[in-house]
Amino acid sequence: MLTPSTSPLIKVAARHLLRGDVTGSGETVLSVSVGARTPRGKVEVALQKGDRKRAALWGASTTIGVRRAPVQSLVSPDDRLPTFAEVTSFDPVSAWARLSPAQQTLIGELAVRLAVVANRLNYQHDDFATNERLEIERLESDVLTSFYDSTEPLWADLYGWRSN
Repeated sequence: MLTPSTSPLIKVAARHLLRGDVTGSGETVLSVSVGARTPRGKVEVALQKGDRKRAALWGASTTIGVRRAPVQSLVSPDDRLPTFAEVTSFDPVSAWARLSPAQQTLIGELAVRLAVVANRLNYQHDDFATNERLEIERLESDVLTSFYDSTEPLWADLYGWRSN
């Protein structure tokens, strides 16, 4: 059973509630539906707290704070993509600490190369001939592609998905 201390509070529209979500009031969502007699823009939510069950009629876009059990992924850590919540709450300091020294070196070298080459075009570049500017733009694109291609395989480590 999901307890309030085991997962973070997230905010979702009532239409996106899932079975098993626990509301801020401690009620567990049993189902969310739109019946034939449900008013437009509303959802029927079946809730349970202890032995007590009730039905509520909520606005479909009403924001509800819930605790949601983590989804057990059938996808390997190396093949999954981060969720919106994982991307927006990403902690780079913790991620860096999870990397091996070799992985830290790889990312560090790529970041320095990206900062030096790609960042140059953020400043006035009247001193470059057109072909020089285009060459730097190509280098920037190559560096960025290399950075993405080299760091994508590290997502499982960066996000802490891989169990060691």
